[in-house]
Amino acid sequence: GIGFVLLCSLLIYFASRKLYSDINHSLKQNQTLLHKYEALNKASKEGIVDYDFERDYATVNEELKNNLGLPGTEIPAFSKIHESWIHPEDKERVLKNFESTLAAGSSLWQAEYRCRWHDGTYHDIINRGYFIQDAKTGRPLNFICAIQDVSELRRVQAEYYEQRLQGKLQLGRSIIKAQEEERSRWAGELHDNVCQMLTVVKLYLTEM
Repeated sequence: GIGFVLLCSLLIYFASRKLYSDINHSLKQNQTLLHKYEALNKASKEGIVDYDFERDYATVNEELKNNLGLPGTEIPAFSKIHESWIHPEDKERVLKNFESTLAAGSSLWQAEYRCRWHDGTYHDIINRGYFIQDAKTGRPLNFICAIQDVSELRRVQAEYYEQRLQGKLQLGRSIIKAQEEERSRWAGELHDNVCQMLTVVKLYLTEM
């Protein structure tokens, strides 16, 4: 009986050591991932959102917190707060797009819209995200997205197209001006030639 107890004790001891080692290894991996996630948040120039559907709760990075003037990086009742950022003219389109993507069971979502910054100005942003879904039910659990400010890019593009338009308009004006000058030249030549011909005819008739 004593030998059996000792054997069981040894088995429990080695099993517990293995379990403790596995747990310790898993904790170290989680800490490493957490450090990498924090480093990514700090290094990224994009706003990052990790949204929990069940709790309607989101964690955002410092970049987005500063851009939107949020009190912290933990945001309860996130869905309503997020809606308040969207420009009124874009809101219905963006929300319908998001709901239809969810209904279709897609894993990816992307939208471009105007988002209100902390100073009250609206910036053009591209929001790209990925749905983490329950493997069995397909129900969305989390939504992780990156929010990129493309206002400066859109401004440069607008200036570029404006310059191209002005260039085309200037070219058009130059062509019209050249055509008008050419018509004037031909009109002048025709007028002079006709006058010369009439003068010759007059002299000829006078001599007759």
